[in-house]
Amino acid sequence: MMERATLESFLAPISKQLGHDSVPQDVEPFDYAKNAPARRTDGLAHARLVDMFADEAEKVRVGVHRCKSADAAQVIADIITTDGEPGSVVYADDHRIEKMHVPAALEKCPAVTEATRWDAKAGRDAMIDACNVARYGITYAQGGIAETGTIVQLCDESCGRSISLLPTVHIAIVNAADVKATMGDWLAELDRQGAPNGDKLPSQICFISGPSATADIELVRVEGVHGPMAVHYVIIEGRGLHSLT
Repeated sequence: MMERATLESFLAPISKQLGHDSVPQDVEPFDYAKNAPARRTDGLAHARLVDMFADEAEKVRVGVHRCKSADAAQVIADIITTDGEPGSVVYADDHRIEKMHVPAALEKCPAVTEATRWDAKAGRDAMIDACNVARYGITYAQGGIAETGTIVQLCDESCGRSISLLPTVHIAIVNAADVKATMGDWLAELDRQGAPNGDKLPSQICFISGPSATADIELVRVEGVHGPMAVHYVIIEGRGLHSLT
């Protein structure tokens, strides 16, 4: 008759391979602070983290554009022109976008049929309707994650989640200075920003890694299923970054 397996009999050979004479009855807590796994971002200078952010973003089919703040408006206009599809734009109600003269560039861009600044006072439905028909949505991301090419997008009264979700093309402006190594680093930063009661954080924080995509059906990648079909990052480098925040 086959002996009935017990937890003890299951763990015994594993314990033996680990050098134990018998199965330990308790386990010492693992000290993650002293034994944290190595990260591929460890020891990298910030400039290299920004390079990694751009490289990883391109791997998930993000259009990456690196420029000075003074050139950002023209870069955005060029993105829209190169896209080749005229359409309306909805952009976040962010003073940094204004300081970069993006609204003025949109007015001059022949491919822009209409430009709408997000206005929470206009009503939620009106803004969602504008985003639903817009081809382009422009936001200013809180930062980026080098390890995965992800942007951290806060959604609040000045930048509704519809801007980055409903338009066909999402253009996100990111300060190079706000790129951090990992998601853990950004979660710690968001926790710090929301301290002590979390009342400084918005209702939603989106972590966006490229165009909307799924491979649920026969592992065939399909983009634009539940979000933008194209995403562009405009990475702002050089002096003047902090003066815009």
